[in-house]
Amino acid sequence: MIFLCAAAVLWEADTLRHSYNRLVSDLNRELGRYRVLLVTPRLNANVGNPTADAAPQAVRKRGSKPLVKPLATPDPRLLRRLDPQLQEFAADNREIEEIFTREIVRDVDAKVLDISRLFEKGSLQVGFETDAMGSPVRSRIEVPSGAPSIDHLALEIVRLVEKYRLAWVFRGFSHVALLIRTGEDVELKLTCTLRDKLAKEDIVKRIQGTLMIVRIAAAQSDAAFLLQDIDITAEEGKVTLSRTLSKEPLALFLMRYWQSEAPE
Repeated sequence: MIFLCAAAVLWEADTLRHSYNRLVSDLNRELGRYRVLLVTPRLNANVGNPTADAAPQAVRKRGSKPLVKPLATPDPRLLRRLDPQLQEFAADNREIEEIFTREIVRDVDAKVLDISRLFEKGSLQVGFETDAMGSPVRSRIEVPSGAPSIDHLALEIVRLVEKYRLAWVFRGFSHVALLIRTGEDVELKLTCTLRDKLAKEDIVKRIQGTLMIVRIAAAQSDAAFLLQDIDITAEEGKVTLSRTLSKEPLALFLMRYWQSEAPE
């Protein structure tokens, strides 16, 4: 389940990339008003091109990578079963492709990773501190999934925040934690610790504005329902975004991008 959720995240990023040209003219006024930058894969000319104003690279906590060695020879059979757009996205991000072909395959074959069992009951929490610009630093797994490959994939997705210059989303926070928990339903919870407690109201308004723009950008995609009914709560020193999903519609959505057999 967590593996499929990660696949959905990658698919949605790729969908936004393809819809960007169509949406950009309509979003220009909104983007200017809220002063946010919608960045999607392949559209940022600075990706992979270090410049003087580039944000510092995320620092991964020592020992956060899985202790089990990846396969010496990559096995792409599971990667080939993903939707072609997801395969393309993985090809653009070599680390993710390596996790699919060397680690996820390893854990599936060793029965360390059982997707159906994780779908019934499982949890994963990835957390990181942020610097003054919102860039993730010291990312780590705070609640392990039980499968080293899934934990590594979660850490790599955090790294993509830096690669695609999405750090502005986390500006104003000192610590961020994303929890994915499956049980009777699927619970997603993003808990953000404020750097300045007095800035709580302004940050909540920024989050609401950003969500509105992302919903517009994803309105024509099959994943639009994932962005609906997100609860935003502000407590002492924290802002939490949470979403509870029924398993059946989520499973149907995710399985659209997973083929029962790899194509010849």
